[in-house]
Amino acid sequence: MLAPETLIAVVDDESAIRTMLARVLRLAQIRVAQFSSGELLMATLPAHLPACVIIGVHMPGMTGLEVLSRMRSADLQVPDVLITASDDVSLPRLASEAGATQLLRKPFSSAEFAGGNQVCDHGKRTLTRVVGTQGQPRNKTPCRLTAPQR
Repeated sequence: MLAPETLIAVVDDESAIRTMLARVLRLAQIRVAQFSSGELLMATLPAHLPACVIIGVHMPGMTGLEVLSRMRSADLQVPDVLITASDDVSLPRLASEAGATQLLRKPFSSAEFAGGNQVCDHGKRTLTRVVGTQGQPRNKTPCRLTAPQR
């Protein structure tokens, strides 16, 4: 379980998504900072480094993948969960190349989101799975992709 003083950053251009995710995390007594863009999150780093970043892939301006790449380039090693509604088959590869920990496809259930929260808790540095709707992987088997080595 994450410590009560832990801060998770939720970054998405859709207000409803940010609000829902923040509400679920706050119910678990986790502090949340919400950002409507990758640029706003990056402006706070590294001074206010969150324990985990939950970030949308496709946003105006800086995408979630660009944010993760820039964080890795700045040696800011923060566990993350990418969220997307895209079925793009190249997205798991792109996420892995950006250093993503987990890719969660919308719509997702509370249980699937809780699985992403466990990634934040354990700080894994591997893209461990790509989950689809109703808890079923989009592919026949979950993706197990290793992030690029530094």
